[in-house]
Amino acid sequence: MPSMLFHLAAVERLTLDGRKLVPDVARALSEDVVYARLGAALPILPAFGGMRGRLASFRHRPPTAFARLLHAGAPGSLAFKMAELVSNGALVGREAGLAFVAGYVAHVCIDRAMEPVLAALVRRGRAHGESELDARERLAWAQTVWLHRDLYGQDVLGTAGLRPRLQLVKRPGLPRGVGKGLFELLRVSCQATFGEVPSQAEVDDWVRGAWAYALLLSGPWGRLRAFRSALAHPRDVVFRGPEVDVPAALEVALGDVRQALEEVARVVSAGRFTPRSKLQFLAALPDAPVVPCAG
Repeated sequence: MPSMLFHLAAVERLTLDGRKLVPDVARALSEDVVYARLGAALPILPAFGGMRGRLASFRHRPPTAFARLLHAGAPGSLAFKMAELVSNGALVGREAGLAFVAGYVAHVCIDRAMEPVLAALVRRGRAHGESELDARERLAWAQTVWLHRDLYGQDVLGTAGLRPRLQLVKRPGLPRGVGKGLFELLRVSCQATFGEVPSQAEVDDWVRGAWAYALLLSGPWGRLRAFRSALAHPRDVVFRGPEVDVPAALEVALGDVRQALEEVARVVSAGRFTPRSKLQFLAALPDAPVVPCAG
């Protein structure tokens, strides 16, 4: 699956082209894009929990139990339950909640569309003795570096300009964690879908770990890592060339996202969460698992 930075850049791309989105979603993303980033980062966030999570900034680690659950448990059903709670408006404002759900839905759709591209690249580019997970992380990161250059026209990795693009909560600086309403949205949805829930302390720790990661990437270490990756992985080999076309695959993925978000907006607006409406929702966003990685 793509890196967290790839997902956040894709959400930014989605938001910039708001005319292609259903109006309710476009408005939510425009006003609460921070929550959309949080939703898009959610399946990867558990990788940044605890001291081992902080070290994940330097060394790959296998996906955690919650990372696997958020990818492979039942992503369509989780999004449906989130949409139901957002429609009720009891836990968090509708636009903030809709942005959060939109980010999570975008993550799932992008993972599914980009997986064949990354899997083919891993088959061709996996080094001798390298684990599949390490190859995925290395090549997904290289694709992120080139996506940033393609999207922004310059390197933002290793600069202060990266920080606002990785901000997952509205208050700048070291975050305390997520707000109570968003946490309850996540907790109730996970309980209904999986029968398992993270604690508020765990989720807050994930968010702080991601903030520390963003801080590292916006400094000299991030600049050096991006430079080395671009040098070792030419653009025409990992991003756009004879055997790979990440921009084209991303456009397909964003089309899938827009279609799924139309269904999210429909059920939130209608407020009908019957077994029949869930079947229709899952036709647009199936429960089939997506491939997790460390982040």
